[in-house]
Amino acid sequence: YAVAEVIEVYTWKAFPGKGTLMLTNMAEAAAIHTEEGASVYMYAHNVGSTQLVDYVLRWDNREAWGATKDKSRVSEKWVEFWAKTSGDPSGELVSSLSGQNLDANVKAEDFRGLNTYGVWVWDPAPGKNAEVLQSFAAATNIHQSLGARVDSYAEGFGGTGNYHYLLSFKSWSDMAAFQDKLGSDPRWLELMSSGDPNNSTLVQSFSGQTISN
Repeated sequence: YAVAEVIEVYTWKAFPGKGTLMLTNMAEAAAIHTEEGASVYMYAHNVGSTQLVDYVLRWDNREAWGATKDKSRVSEKWVEFWAKTSGDPSGELVSSLSGQNLDANVKAEDFRGLNTYGVWVWDPAPGKNAEVLQSFAAATNIHQSLGARVDSYAEGFGGTGNYHYLLSFKSWSDMAAFQDKLGSDPRWLELMSSGDPNNSTLVQSFSGQTISN
């Protein structure tokens, strides 16, 4: 996956009464990251989470990721930003995680205009990675035909070897229409009934919506 989209997800929880300030700080950070070559997105978790916000950086490939990291390492703007925000912290960094898209054709800017999503995190059983990815491929064909954008990620730094299956939509209404069609789709029902539950364990799932993209 040397040329696939690279992603970093920083999950934050605002301190009480500091939600607006945290988003303001994120917007300022996004301007710096954008100048350094990253594509920046911000998402608010919905059902399945606890009012968390994901600050997401995307790049077309590892070369672009490395270039941004090198610029950040020597940036005076980051020194000034952290000096200012550390005096009045607005939130707590809950977790951070990197990953790589399993589709080499996906680019960092492909996610503009997608405003709602659902994500499912799967832990493959030992020796069952290939089977999990085969199931992902079968599910992707069905989900795309019903109107979802589908992306699959392998975890990198901060991860434990899980795979993330992401469905994105332009609106909640589009997601609702997709779910209605999926529930009665014979291909999906067959896939669900034929899969081996011992191949993987669902670790987490949640929905969310765009704050800024």
